[in-house]
Amino acid sequence: MLFKLIKMQTMVLFRRKSTVIVFFTILALVLQNFFTNMNIYRGEDVNMMIHPMRLLFLNGLIERWNTFFFQYYPLFVITPVAFTFLNDKNSREIIFIQGRTGKKNYYIGMFTSCFICTFLIYTIPFIVDGVLNCIAFPLQSSGDIGVGGFFTPQYIKNINGYLLIDLWNTNSYLYSFLNIIGIGIISGLFSTFALAFSTIPFVKFKILVFLPVYSLLYLIAPAKKLFSFKFSTSYYDYIQMFNTNKKSFIALLAFCGTLFLINIIILFINIRKDDIV
Repeated sequence: MLFKLIKMQTMVLFRRKSTVIVFFTILALVLQNFFTNMNIYRGEDVNMMIHPMRLLFLNGLIERWNTFFFQYYPLFVITPVAFTFLNDKNSREIIFIQGRTGKKNYYIGMFTSCFICTFLIYTIPFIVDGVLNCIAFPLQSSGDIGVGGFFTPQYIKNINGYLLIDLWNTNSYLYSFLNIIGIGIISGLFSTFALAFSTIPFVKFKILVFLPVYSLLYLIAPAKKLFSFKFSTSYYDYIQMFNTNKKSFIALLAFCGTLFLINIIILFINIRKDDIV
């Protein structure tokens, strides 16, 4: 029953206007980036062509419409499905749904479907981007490496900031795919975190749902200077696939693990509550 509930809730979330708008906005940005690259590099010699994966929308070059997405990333993450609980509560549908499925199944289904829906919103368009680039651009291109190839000091210095640098050197396409999956997981955790926050009794207005994600992202950003970390703590650097600033994979895993744990704790608190609304 729980599996059917999660499937049903996920399908309902995908049909919501906010979900459709955000999904197609991201897809439009991806396609705009793709066709712009097609126009720029049309007729370019293969030896001068940029590596297909470095032309992805998530390349981190902060050009054209990329800036718009990176700047408003928290807004894109929250808007599609994080208001689900408040919508159910304000419309009183929560009483009907919990009456049919039970409180435990309702909350587990809501949290899970929120994560799945956001994950798909942030993976499907970028996977489409990768497939289109592999079809349209020569796979052997490496013109962005520069004179001297893979062993120049400048190139080595730049890629040292990549997460999973060994994987990039081994298989750039697998590296890009796993980065897309990682961004989908992180986005899903942020969206679920905002949803979990909305279940706290004092949160009665949708504007407050934006508070936890924005606060978390912008309070962590200065931690690098505050604690003298040797790696970046800005979310900008972690959602850009080829950002050259030094990052920590361990710190990222710890952050995601903490976020997941918080979501689970709030989930169990809601399940154990006596009240329905």
